[in-house]
Amino acid sequence: MPESSRNRCESFVSLHIGNAVRRKLQAKREVTLTAHGQSMFPFIQQGDRCTFITREADQYTRGDIILYQDQSGKLIAHRLLAKKTDALDHPFLIVKGDTNLNADPPVHSDQIIGVLTHVAPSRRIIRISHLCHRIWCHLVLHISYISWFLHKYLAVRNRISKMLRT
Repeated sequence: MPESSRNRCESFVSLHIGNAVRRKLQAKREVTLTAHGQSMFPFIQQGDRCTFITREADQYTRGDIILYQDQSGKLIAHRLLAKKTDALDHPFLIVKGDTNLNADPPVHSDQIIGVLTHVAPSRRIIRISHLCHRIWCHLVLHISYISWFLHKYLAVRNRISKMLRT
């Protein structure tokens, strides 16, 4: 399949998955999704089950982990850094993965799906209200070098993992 056709197909599937997640949230009031990727490491790791609920846009607070659908339809859960408004006074959110070096493109209210309530790794449940999470959130929000360090750590870990597989 040509690359452009594959990208259109993936985008189409992503949009439908996002719509299905929104419908389930409306019906059940919460949805649990399996995490993929490393952008929220170590708080959320590959394979963790993350539960999200809906919340009014004005109730999001700095440090919340927001589930949103990006322009290509992909679902992303990243930490809220700030609420802002554009030149036309439309509100948007600035979000970033804990290990990402830069913030994501602005997230508008129609892209937001929900907010994380807890993470269920295979060995324990992490409650968002837990003291350790609140401390971690504070550190990530106020010490920018943590993201850089985590980014470098994961790069080295992935490189070593590749070398061991070959």
